[in-house]
Amino acid sequence: ARAVIVLFGGDLADGGTWEWDGTVWSQRGVSGPSARIASAMAYDSARHRAILFGGFGPNYTLSDDVWEYNGSSWITGGKGPGGRYGAAMALDSARKKLVMFGGQDFAGLTNETWEYDGGWKKITTAHAPAGRTFAGLAFDSDRNVIVLNNGRGDSSDYVDTMRLVTTADAGT
Repeated sequence: ARAVIVLFGGDLADGGTWEWDGTVWSQRGVSGPSARIASAMAYDSARHRAILFGGFGPNYTLSDDVWEYNGSSWITGGKGPGGRYGAAMALDSARKKLVMFGGQDFAGLTNETWEYDGGWKKITTAHAPAGRTFAGLAFDSDRNVIVLNNGRGDSSDYVDTMRLVTTADAGT
């Protein structure tokens, strides 16, 4: 809505919020989430906020918090569906909900699918992909489907693309 790209984190010592206007990166002097790496973040155009979840914090603690950035400040969104890093997140613009898949906690990889619209709801799909980290997730507006691409498994990288969630899967 503000014609900028928002970046958070990437450094356990500092973190920080950055915005890119297409020409220049500018660090925003706003307080908010603790420093972290490997978090999931996507823009919720229905609510006009960038949503940040999870990641590794200092001393490699797993974060289970949700933060919402409205362009001028970070607001805590409470707890998430369990601390993890390397999850993928994208907006399903047809349903106006963020969808998050996968990631890893200290027990291992997860293949859970969750949606967020201010609160979390677990989605059970007919054919859940194998658990993975660092996958790509995007919304295909021609087919009204969230698409999962690649990612890292326990012992190798996945090279696949599949439908993850559709309007029918989510029961709407």
